[in-house]
Amino acid sequence: MRKQEYDELQSQLKELNLEVKKLTAEPTNDEIDEQITKLEAENETLSKKVNDLESKQKNAISEEDMKKIEVKVKEYQLEWKRRKRGCMDMVNAVSENMDKNRKDFMEDVGIETDEEFNVV
Repeated sequence: MRKQEYDELQSQLKELNLEVKKLTAEPTNDEIDEQITKLEAENETLSKKVNDLESKQKNAISEEDMKKIEVKVKEYQLEWKRRKRGCMDMVNAVSENMDKNRKDFMEDVGIETDEEFNVV
């Protein structure tokens, strides 16, 4: 009978050791209180940021103003394209009359293109 009692006690000891490991792996009450305090402070900071963003959103640009801005941007883009086309026409004409490659002429004169800077 002693062997059986010994085996039972060993089994209980293993179970108790597992429970102790499980309990020591969890944070203590003081650690949990610190975490709660830290999370509450973080929550307060984030709430202030949300409130600030929401109040700024009220002062955001109206749809009408946004449409006006989009129209202006399109106008500027069209003007940019028109000027670019005119400039490239002049570069082509001059480089043809000089019997030079357009790329070489632009390099000699120091003209940079949008494509060199990945501008579309």
